[in-house]
Amino acid sequence: MATLKTEPRRAAQAAAGRLSRLIYASTAREPLDGRGLARLVRHARAANRAAGVTGVLVYDAGRFLQVLEGPAPTVAALATRIAADPRHVDFDVISEQTGIRRGFAGWDMQLALRGRGGPAEVLHPLHPPGALFGALHGAEDRLPALLSALAFRGRGDAGRLGEEDAALCGAAMARFILARRALPEAARLDALAGGAAAGIEAAARRIEAAAEALGRMWRADLCSGVDLAAGLACLQGALRRRRRVCPNGAEPGHVAVAATPGEPHILGALIKADLLRARGWHVTLHLPGSATALADTVAALRPDGLVIGSSRAQPRTDRLGQMAMAIAEVRRAMGTRRFFVAAGGLDFARGLPAAAVGADMACRAASDIVRLLASGGAGRSAATAV
Repeated sequence: MATLKTEPRRAAQAAAGRLSRLIYASTAREPLDGRGLARLVRHARAANRAAGVTGVLVYDAGRFLQVLEGPAPTVAALATRIAADPRHVDFDVISEQTGIRRGFAGWDMQLALRGRGGPAEVLHPLHPPGALFGALHGAEDRLPALLSALAFRGRGDAGRLGEEDAALCGAAMARFILARRALPEAARLDALAGGAAAGIEAAARRIEAAAEALGRMWRADLCSGVDLAAGLACLQGALRRRRRVCPNGAEPGHVAVAATPGEPHILGALIKADLLRARGWHVTLHLPGSATALADTVAALRPDGLVIGSSRAQPRTDRLGQMAMAIAEVRRAMGTRRFFVAAGGLDFARGLPAAAVGADMACRAASDIVRLLASGGAGRSAATAV
């Protein structure tokens, strides 16, 4: 796996002054015994405690995997020093994020080893599942998700799937897709989306994060436009495989879900449609060729509301006028009928207000629309961000 070019991002993180998380893997020049591991951990704990850094160090058969969390400038400087340390080689940054909450709070540097027990010189090491060590020796795309689960276990909230976990797993999904451009393995991709046990909302957050990661890679010239389109198609396949049968009982209402006319990236619309179906809503999905075509279709169906979305992978600031025009056309076609419009896409995830396109509500994530409608927000007339 190629090492990421991280220096520009580190500079941006330092300017922001926020917390950052860096995950790297490397190989020891010489295997460490218990005494060597204990000395390494003692030194790291003392230095990290003084610098406000937390994290975990995984060691197995000469391979290191380390998570560093703390003030962005501190983590950047520490990573630079570690990369230059002659005691290891093959230093490879797997993931780097800013604006995070700590996943390993309270651990100046926790050591994780395979199996039970451990060297007598090391007190109370963690013993993660074997899958983490297997990934360390050959499936690095799985490491962010496995480390995220380890952090949640250490904090006592293993069931939580928050924004940071979704971002980590989404980045891993994107890297996995691009590393296997010809035919990504569906089972591995589905596992990164959360496995069979994850609910559809949790999986949707990861798939959205993967789409955003693919978009960032395209903008950084790490993949082509063809790779981006193929990657989004792979994510649509992962979403299709996770569909659930709608609950029995009365439907809470009818929602039309549409992509902005002319929008080629329809993953966001598909995610919202599936989430609403999973909550019992009657959903009609539309991929209109024009604002007029969308307005005519919606007016004929007379749903309770419209959810319209642009790309989750790319900002569409140059196409917001098209979305606004489509919403205005739909409102005119619906006349005085009580009706709501929700807008979504990467621009709204970054904070664009609903009023910018004439919508009533803005979805920063697909699951927002489910929560809003469940709480009776469909009747709101004011522009709201959820």
